[in-house]
Amino acid sequence: MSTNPQKQRRLTKQIRVDLGWHRRLKMEAAGKGVTIVKLLDEVCRWFFEKKETE
Repeated sequence: MSTNPQKQRRLTKQIRVDLGWHRRLKMEAAGKGVTIVKLLDEVCRWFFEKKETE
């Protein structure tokens, strides 16, 4: 029996992005101190909230 609490797993899907975009996302995420996944969540949230207000 493990005494470590289980990590909460996220439901995810894989996507493919162009190598150039991946490098850019990686650098931006590193600069902000977040993961690429968290950065993409932020970008998507911003995009769709902006789109809904138009």
